[in-house]
Amino acid sequence: LMTGYDKKNLTLEADKTVEIEMYIHINPYLKEPVLFKTFTVKAGEKLNYDFPEGFSAHWVQLKTNQDCKATAWFVYK
Repeated sequence: LMTGYDKKNLTLEADKTVEIEMYIHINPYLKEPVLFKTFTVKAGEKLNYDFPEGFSAHWVQLKTNQDCKATAWFVYK
């Protein structure tokens, strides 16, 4: 759940170089998520992303283009 916070940040990390797609549910009534952004994450490196000011969504899904071990940290303030 991403509503009610002023600042939102995402950190991604993976053991392989992968593309990670972020899908969002803009409101709770949509049955299908909308593609918001695609990130290229290099193996062993952390990628940081600050969401735009005023960004809000109800749910987030992340999908990779290949099997890997990946971690996503969401920080809301």
